[in-house]
Amino acid sequence: MDNKRMILEMLREGKITTEEAQQLLEAIDKKDESEGPKNSTKFGAKSGERFDFTFDTDEIKEKFSDMGKKLENATNINSEDIKVFGQNLGETLLGLGKELESAFSDMVGGFKDYSTTLRKNNESITSNHSLDISDVENPQIDFKAINGGISLKENTEDDLVKIKVKASYKSQEIETGDSLYDFYLEGSSLVFSPKYTNVNIDIEAMLPGKEFGLVTLATKNGRVSVENLNIDSLGVETQNGSIRLVETNINQANLKTQNAAIEVKYTNIEELIANTNNGRILLDAISAQNLDLKTSNGKFYLTGVKAETTVLKTSNASVNVDAIETEKLLVKTSNGRIELSNYNQETMKEIDLTTSNASINVDRLPEEKAVSLDLETSMGNIQVNKDKLIYIKNQHANYGMKRVLAESIDYENAESKLQIKATSSNGSIKIG
Repeated sequence: MDNKRMILEMLREGKITTEEAQQLLEAIDKKDESEGPKNSTKFGAKSGERFDFTFDTDEIKEKFSDMGKKLENATNINSEDIKVFGQNLGETLLGLGKELESAFSDMVGGFKDYSTTLRKNNESITSNHSLDISDVENPQIDFKAINGGISLKENTEDDLVKIKVKASYKSQEIETGDSLYDFYLEGSSLVFSPKYTNVNIDIEAMLPGKEFGLVTLATKNGRVSVENLNIDSLGVETQNGSIRLVETNINQANLKTQNAAIEVKYTNIEELIANTNNGRILLDAISAQNLDLKTSNGKFYLTGVKAETTVLKTSNASVNVDAIETEKLLVKTSNGRIELSNYNQETMKEIDLTTSNASINVDRLPEEKAVSLDLETSMGNIQVNKDKLIYIKNQHANYGMKRVLAESIDYENAESKLQIKATSSNGSIKIG
């Protein structure tokens, strides 16, 4: 019996609903347009890790055979017709799965790594350019990429700017031979800018060892890296890509990303403003005047940092500060512990630590410095390891709020002072 006639007969006899009949008819029509594969179909790609779904044809046919037996019991239709119908429907669904595989594979490929993965039917181009900027004083950089990274490193060989561009695009959307970007020197500004938004462009630039003025780097879905350069003012903005500064001298830097980390190492910087979401911030062996760092749902790791003022703000993450030399340290988080260790006791003047649902630990207190403590928590303990303190308030209730106000003897007249304020809820505080 013809499959469509069988479905209509089942509908007439009330064995299936109108909606069920329509869905079955549409599936058969789809099969007529394109035959599906009869072997297993596997999601995967040479370009890297992707979703791996395997459809077992024999298993699907067996399930539809079982469905046919159930239909046979409920109808007077010949069992052989039911069996053929079930097998055809199974093959139809496998055909639909093949089409879904193609579309889904393209989508996943785009998420994995925009800077290196080329989707199906993409054309790729690698180009090299150079410009002589030996006569340009304090050159400026304005580089924009898209769906790819930006890397700046020092060129120690000559005064040329050497740039390598990796670009890819869909040949169906952009004519082959069209210029994908502009690269030029205008006055003292070196400019790179894509002409299209539906391309992938990755930039690797080697810059001469000159003093650069304003450097602006912007991309989406790609990382930004700056190494061994001297820059007056640096602005970096990306999304879904990390930012990394290494061995660079900068007066001012403003770094912004989302869903990725910010890392600064072995760098001298006057003022650093860094902001990310859902990513950690890591600072290692840097010297600065002012640090203003913010993230959310990301941890802080600071070690070997020297600064006058250090401000760290995050949420739902811990903060670890080790071997810091600063005058003022302000840390604010939630649902994450705060650890301060090996700080420079001579330079530190003020510590302000705030968290919730987590502990605060300051590993030691200076012996030769007057100290003022303001410690408060709830549902946690407060422990202070410091002699010669006058306790203005020492509230240690078994339940509820706990508060410690204390200061060194003759604190008001001391020349060298350290103020420590620590606030938590549902977490213990340990000082010294």
